[in-house]
Amino acid sequence: MSPSKHRFPFIRAIYLFIGISIIYACKESPKVIESQVVQEVIQDQKATEILEDDLLTVTNEDIHIIDNAPDRSSWQNPNLVIERMGNIEGKIIADIGASVGYFAFRLVLSGAKVIAVELDESMVQLMNSFAITNLTKEQSERFRTHIALPDDPLLEENEVDQVIIMNTITLIENKKSYLTKLRQCLKPDGRLMIMDFKMKRLPDQFPSKEDRIYADILEELLYELGYDQVIIDDSTLDYQYIIFANNAK
Repeated sequence: MSPSKHRFPFIRAIYLFIGISIIYACKESPKVIESQVVQEVIQDQKATEILEDDLLTVTNEDIHIIDNAPDRSSWQNPNLVIERMGNIEGKIIADIGASVGYFAFRLVLSGAKVIAVELDESMVQLMNSFAITNLTKEQSERFRTHIALPDDPLLEENEVDQVIIMNTITLIENKKSYLTKLRQCLKPDGRLMIMDFKMKRLPDQFPSKEDRIYADILEELLYELGYDQVIIDDSTLDYQYIIFANNAK
C-alpha cells in the first residue's frame, strides 16, 4: 500500500536498500537508526525530515536520488496537516499505506494510538525496528504495525476513530469496495481523511496526471458509500488536497 510506488522513481528499491542496512546496523549500534531515519521526530516532536527525505545516492546501477531531490516536509507540511485533524489525543488512528511511518510516528508523538497499515513486510520491519530503538515504552504501547491485503485493510469492525490515506488512494484498485470496508472499521461518527495530489500542473517530481484523481470524484464516491459531511480542503497545501468525511452510522 506504500505510496512510494508512484511518488518518486526507484524509491522502493532505495527503501529496501536502506532498510536492510539500518536493521543490520542497529544490531551493533542503536544510534544508527536515530541518525539515519528521523532524529528530530523523537527529540523535537516538530519533525522536518524522515528516511524518505534524506538526500542519498545509492550506487547500484541506475538507483540514484540526486542531491536536489524534493524535501517532503517543505511541500507536505506534516505538522499543519496533523493540526487539521483536530484533537487526536488518545484517538485510535489507522494510517493506510504507512510506508516508513512518515505520518504514523508523528501521530504517536501527538498523543494518538496508531495502527500503521502496510502491504510491504520490509516497510513493517523498518517501522518496527525504528519503534523499538527510538520510542519510549509509553509511545511504543500506542504504536503497532499491521499487514493488510491490497483489497482489504483487515481491521476489526468499529476498531478505529480515524483513518488516514496519505498519497495512497490512487494505488487502491477497487476504491468503492475498500472505502466500504473502511466504513466498517470506523467507529460511529469516525472520520476519514484522504490526501492526494491536485489535478493541476505540478513539478516533475510529483505523480503524472494519469496517477492522480480529481477530488470531486472521491467526494461523490464517499457520499454514494454513505459517508457524510464531506469537505474538500484545497487551500491548506500547495500541491495536495485534503478530504474529510464522517462515518454516518
